Amino acid sequence: MHDYIIVGNGLAGAILSYRLNEEGKSIVIVDEDAPEAAWKVAGGVWNAISFKRIIKGWMADEMTDEADAFYQKLQDQWKIEFYEAKKIVRIFSDVHFQNTWLSKSDSPELTSFLSDNSPNELETLPLKMPFGAGTVKKGGHVQLGVFMKAIKAHLNKSATLINEKFDFDSLTVNDEHVEYKEIKARNIVFCEGYEVINNPFFSWLPMSLTKGEILILKNPGWKFDCIINNGKHLIDLKDGRLGVGATFDWKNLDHSITEEGKEQLLDHLEKNFEFRDWKVLIQKAGIRPTVADRRPLTGVHPDHPNVFVFNGLGTKGVLIAPWMAKKMVQYLVHGTALPDESNIQRFAKKHFR
Repeated sequence: MHDYIIVGNGLAGAILSYRLNEEGKSIVIVDEDAPEAAWKVAGGVWNAISFKRIIKGWMADEMTDEADAFYQKLQDQWKIEFYEAKKIVRIFSDVHFQNTWLSKSDSPELTSFLSDNSPNELETLPLKMPFGAGTVKKGGHVQLGVFMKAIKAHLNKSATLINEKFDFDSLTVNDEHVEYKEIKARNIVFCEGYEVINNPFFSWLPMSLTKGEILILKNPGWKFDCIINNGKHLIDLKDGRLGVGATFDWKNLDHSITEEGKEQLLDHLEKNFEFRDWKVLIQKAGIRPTVADRRPLTGVHPDHPNVFVFNGLGTKGVLIAPWMAKKMVQYLVHGTALPDESNIQRFAKKHFR
């Protein structure tokens, strides 16, 4: 009998599986590797600062330390380049934003994250910055295509991978174990991303969906190591291309790319660059889950002690996944309590029937 069936092998499922594998657990992963998987569209940037109010996100110190250590460790271990720690330069939109940033960068809570300086390399770019710019000192970029290929190859050596869409009609759950087709396991964990809205065990969780689009552009010859943000991220992919994203669309929840999405991203760039000759090489669209309180969805089903969920990492999944997967494994394997802010029990009284 296996220890865990993991449903979903995207960013959340893969990192959770890796963490469980570190604990010596026997794992079966069921995933269809859909072409529209969220990680295939995500930009791979991590940043713990919310630019809307210029505050640190939930558990920012712990998550930034864990993300940097986790990706760096695997990069060194696998000898594959997919990760760089990067500063994020935020272009100030107006005087009010500028003054708020300057004030907060001197506060004890944010001084380790924010700087009122910007890198000299920006002077080589045709940037428009009438109000200046500031820097987030802690950030990073994961080339998700490279990383996911590497972690899946690693898991293929240590876990059983079943490449198919999970069939709930083939799942049997009782108090002793779960059984999927002919596979028996002590527990099952659902890491399905936005597909959790169709999960008969967890569809009651308050989740909404957002569509996001990104562009891959031809690099005009610019070189910069930071990530530039003017409401969207612009990153030098170091292969003759630039990445920019992402949009937010709560209405048109499909995987089709749109002219509106492309124009929205190009308009954002043109607000801050004295440059108009953008060449779009690739446009992608995907759907991501968004939780009502912007916290992950982790924990056990109210009626089934061996049915779990690990989901809702949202737009900051690259940052959240390493730390949250560590907490989830401590909970599953060692019985350590989950953070109250991520435990699905916070929604059970109101939403579970």
